[in-house]
Amino acid sequence: MGFFGWIVQLIKNYYTNHQQRKKLEDQLPQIIDAIHEIQGTVEQLKKGETEDLHVELDELAHQIEKQGYQTEQQYNRLTQIYNTYHTLGGNGSGTKLYEQVSKLPIRSKEN
Repeated sequence: MGFFGWIVQLIKNYYTNHQQRKKLEDQLPQIIDAIHEIQGTVEQLKKGETEDLHVELDELAHQIEKQGYQTEQQYNRLTQIYNTYHTLGGNGSGTKLYEQVSKLPIRSKEN
């Protein structure tokens, strides 16, 4: 391919790339809408999971408070639930529960 062949190929490549870019630009509003829809779904799932974790945290905290101590297994589960809850953006009521209950002594059920 000589110089002119190279120039023709360069122009063809530019035209092809330009057409592909134009197609993507035309699809951009649809892509942005799909991203927003996914973000909304993720936020709803996150909210629901946070609420479920709060309920689980609340139930376990009340169980521990009732017995006046916590087992190592309960402490580990409480911490696991709280860490996930907190990471998802749980509010201060879960933190207050966790801090209050985690101060109770850890011991085995036999003692």
